[in-house]
Amino acid sequence: MKKRKSIFELRFRNILMALGIVLCTALSVAASLLLGKFIDFLAGKPAFDRDTAIYLISILAALVLSIVASIVLAQFLPLKVQLVKSMEYSRGVMNGLLKMSQKNYQSKEKGYYINLVTSSAFTCGDIYGQMNIDLLGNLLCVLLMVCIAAYINPYFALVYLIYIPFFAVLTQKPNKKIASFQKDGLPTQDAFLSSTKKIVEDKRAINVARAEKYYETLYQKRSDKYLSFVTKYRWYSVLATNIPTLLSAFLTAVTIGIAAVLYFNGKTTIGTVFVVFQLSQLLQGPLNRCFEIRIHRSINDVHLERFDEFGEQQSEPSGFEEKYGKRQNLAVFSSFRVFASPEKERLLFGADELTLPKNKLILIKGGNGTGKSTLVNLMTGFTDIGILEGRMELDETLQNAAYLSHPILFADGSFEENMFGEKISPELFEVLGITFQNKSINESGSNLSYGEQQKLALFRVLSADTDVVVLDEPFTNLDQESIDRLSDYIVSLKTKKSIIAIMHSPEWDQFADVILRIENERIWIEQ
Repeated sequence: MKKRKSIFELRFRNILMALGIVLCTALSVAASLLLGKFIDFLAGKPAFDRDTAIYLISILAALVLSIVASIVLAQFLPLKVQLVKSMEYSRGVMNGLLKMSQKNYQSKEKGYYINLVTSSAFTCGDIYGQMNIDLLGNLLCVLLMVCIAAYINPYFALVYLIYIPFFAVLTQKPNKKIASFQKDGLPTQDAFLSSTKKIVEDKRAINVARAEKYYETLYQKRSDKYLSFVTKYRWYSVLATNIPTLLSAFLTAVTIGIAAVLYFNGKTTIGTVFVVFQLSQLLQGPLNRCFEIRIHRSINDVHLERFDEFGEQQSEPSGFEEKYGKRQNLAVFSSFRVFASPEKERLLFGADELTLPKNKLILIKGGNGTGKSTLVNLMTGFTDIGILEGRMELDETLQNAAYLSHPILFADGSFEENMFGEKISPELFEVLGITFQNKSINESGSNLSYGEQQKLALFRVLSADTDVVVLDEPFTNLDQESIDRLSDYIVSLKTKKSIIAIMHSPEWDQFADVILRIENERIWIEQ
């Protein structure tokens, strides 16, 4: 059975804020009691006098204080706690996501992670504030109302004590219905978000492939399903939130009825009738809030469960942990086979033995779809270990390899900011023929030519302080002059670092220490 994420946190700050909510309610009650006394006071007064003015000023002061206290103590400060906690959850997920293995990451849709970082994080922050501040504060307010009612007349306290469990029972069923519906419908939201992100990010590719009709249809299907989920959810929410309103009207009618009987029997005053009316309204506020918190917690338990699931997902071993270590060689494979997916439906390649040395230039060659990039991703841990059968030993330096791959990542900012913290190697400006180092780069890199994009990516990778460099088609969009200078630089670098390059062209064949060939489901080292 999955353990739910603990949302309770007994902290002095939270207790103080809960007492702040009680103070707000106490001030409202005080204003109502003063107003009731004032009504009785006016019954025997022939004219306005000093005592009347004092009563009015006291009532006004209590009302103003209760409003100010409510804004600051019951609304703003708890909201601030909720927001801070929401960002803690969001940052925690993002940090975990960036460190997560590719195997574990690929087990979920992108929409799942977007929901987790945004919707789930902020929902859990809200739940935190509600359960640790609002719930305690409002429960204490309910207790305060019952005590004041007992002070006024035990009959009213008895009515409240009967009403409270009655209220709890009647609001329970729709609460469970909404919770169940929310849990079942959230994956629909994930799929909708994934489709939206795909279309927005890959618009150009969709246009180039003339796939507009396909994605229009896909979006229509997922948006219709999402609309159905949202519509039903909102309907049940409307029904559930109106039950307390009906029950509140019932409570008011009962209390006013009892107060009227007592008044006509001469056992209470008109001012007390007014106070009882106000008290029934004030009681309903904390009760409704407790109900709302309970509903919110129940229907959003799925978000808390997702955090539990994400925590388990993070801690789940990738399978690569035992593969890396301090090795004599860069990589050693024995009696192995590599498949296109963990389901092992299509074999890419395999061999009896394969050894790749350190500090050498290793070229990987083969036709499209033979598994060249898959091999590199396997060695660097950027895939699911389930695609491998057999023995594999990897040097730990592969874990921090500088990797040139496509698509190229860009940041909205300067050339230096696009280095992502890597130290700039001045000599590479000349090697790569870079003349745009003072240019501001946008997030998509669209204000750079394709050649400039490739040069920036190469600059980033070759500047990295790593022992392994991986280059996937390094000549893409480069002119011949740049290719020649890059080739000379790689020759000078290969004795200092392990260089793995995926290439179709023969330019580096003469410099290579090892040429790997992948063809016809086999992999071997060319002699």
